[in-house]
Amino acid sequence: IKAKTIGDWAEQLVLKLLLDTEGTSEHVHRAAIGETPGWDIDYVDAKGVLHRVEVKGTQAAAFQNVEITANELKAAEKYGEGYELYLVARCISDTPVYQVITNPAKNLETGNWLIEPTSFRVSFVS
Repeated sequence: IKAKTIGDWAEQLVLKLLLDTEGTSEHVHRAAIGETPGWDIDYVDAKGVLHRVEVKGTQAAAFQNVEITANELKAAEKYGEGYELYLVARCISDTPVYQVITNPAKNLETGNWLIEPTSFRVSFVS
């Protein structure tokens, strides 16, 4: 199954979880409307705080690592506690599991996570 299908499935699951969470409001599925601010979904919690959610999905039972874009990393660093990473494993199954990581950029700052570039954009100059 293609990565986009898995990613879309994971986003739909997370959106449903957020919609079912009492006290949340103003849910916007940015990715579904073609916006790429550095996260997929945002919502307001019961205290009126805006949360930005990046969703990553895999069909595997767990994540060994995750790839994030420069835009996602920049947003995670900028919004700190207001940025959440949802890791959804066992996508497209009857038994998905997920983990929520608030302020993922802090894990990089503290050295709990390692980051390395895995690709580079090459632009052709005429």
